[in-house]
Amino acid sequence: MKRNPAVLSLLIVDDEEEFALALASRLELRGMRVRCAFSGEQGLAALREEPADVLLLDMRMPGMSGVGVLRALRRDKAVPGASAMPVIIVSGHADMADIEEAEKIGIQGYV
Repeated sequence: MKRNPAVLSLLIVDDEEEFALALASRLELRGMRVRCAFSGEQGLAALREEPADVLLLDMRMPGMSGVGVLRALRRDKAVPGASAMPVIIVSGHADMADIEEAEKIGIQGYV
């Protein structure tokens, strides 16, 4: 599928499927192209398959945490632009230590 460069591509990585799909639906209504992954491992695999313009990342997930995903992403040579990909933390369960760690690794913000 040929990608329209004018359309913002997002990947949501969140283990709460209902939340991720609801957020994706809202963003798609605003003209964005959105994919979802429901674990850190799935998120990294999805980015290797097709990079995103922006990653929306949950912090607290079973298995690989958001910080784990962020660390792996920043050093993953299989994801074009991984070291500079914009990442926004979207989490209702992150504590300040998580956010501070993510900021050290490189995020653009959090909600």
